[in-house]
Amino acid sequence: LNVILSTSKVAELKINTNNYDNKYLLGKLEQINKNSNRLLKLVNNLIDITKFEQGVYEINLENINIVEVVEDIVLASVDYATYKNIDLVFDTEEEEIITAIDEDKIERAILNLLSNAIKFTHKGGSIYVYIKRENDKVFISVEDNGMGIPKDKINEIFNRFYQVSDTLKKHEEGSGIGLCIVEEIVDLHGGKINVYSEVNKGSKFEIILPIYIVEENFKNLQIRDIQQIVKLEMSDVDTKEN
Repeated sequence: LNVILSTSKVAELKINTNNYDNKYLLGKLEQINKNSNRLLKLVNNLIDITKFEQGVYEINLENINIVEVVEDIVLASVDYATYKNIDLVFDTEEEEIITAIDEDKIERAILNLLSNAIKFTHKGGSIYVYIKRENDKVFISVEDNGMGIPKDKINEIFNRFYQVSDTLKKHEEGSGIGLCIVEEIVDLHGGKINVYSEVNKGSKFEIILPIYIVEENFKNLQIRDIQQIVKLEMSDVDTKEN
């Protein structure tokens, strides 16, 4: 919020003195937009945490191809990895796995894992997203060769507001509640999430969901802008422009 206010004030002063050009002003507006998205993401997370605590967080299940859902999210996130010269790769054993999920919520969970992977992977690194089916379960993994997590901290990273160490404070946009929400979303889908990590070698987050079909199939009739969804969830990822 302070960034938004200070950027707005600087832009206002420049306009009042006619000491600006369109490129400068557009740059300031982009900073305001990006930090507004960061704030909106934080507010959304806090609201959802409250819903989890009250037991009123709901999911709307739809029989859908989860492979396509994950692939679309990864492809829409490529630019954010490219800004850091990170190679983002998607692979799957099957082109279609139909199962009952809440598309919006699963997208959010995957985006949170991708956002963390991009933030904590060094320039020139790589992120590998893989999906497979084993019997009546679907496995979605997000693996990077980034900073990694100390083994004694892995069991704590899903706690609300927890951050691994002071060395991560340079990523001040993080709130420490994203992974908590991911775990809650996975749990509501009847699944679980595993974490494998080693410091300075990278991390692997693996979501395991049951495959099943619902008779009362929810239909999301809203017009969805996947680019805007990704932009919101990736708002705390640094880019060259900002």
